Amino acid sequence: QILSNLMKKMFTQLLFEYQKLGAIVIYASCTRIIICTKRKSVIDAVSYARYVNECIRNKELFHGVKLEVETCWEYLLWLDTVNYGGVKVKNLDNLNDGDQGEQDENDNRELPLRFNLAKFLPAVANIKDTFYDVLDNYIQTAFDYYQKHSEEIVNPYEPSQPLETEDNYENFTDDLAKYVRSDLAHTL
Repeated sequence: QILSNLMKKMFTQLLFEYQKLGAIVIYASCTRIIICTKRKSVIDAVSYARYVNECIRNKELFHGVKLEVETCWEYLLWLDTVNYGGVKVKNLDNLNDGDQGEQDENDNRELPLRFNLAKFLPAVANIKDTFYDVLDNYIQTAFDYYQKHSEEIVNPYEPSQPLETEDNYENFTDDLAKYVRSDLAHTL
């Protein structure tokens, strides 16, 4: 009981350290922590995650904890551990700071969809396939929109400018809501 309580306190402290260093914790368990870095590029996000892990590991309390970046998602639609999908970077080792061609970037991406919800859909009329097609289309459209408007959505605060991030985020969510109501609703 005492050991369990100490582990919970240490885990809570670990999550607090991530938040203190600017990461948003999406999901956390004893074996996996998923964070949002809010970085524009994959290279920046991976570098930031490695930096945060190193800062945490340098604290005396966390010397014995192994933290490493395993996977990077450029765009993630997350419900829970068995219902998620998005644009995933295939190989973190292939990242480099040079100008990658558009084809090279696309070759290093995949769009995995893991939605346990689909198992509970009726087997008639290929509803499961339609469900995955709609999710695939939504994620791809949202990712493309994000790529085109990333400057407006993830706008770093500069003291000389008024803070507009909230408005930009609301515009992004409004545009996605319109897309869901029009195109996706029609598809379903």
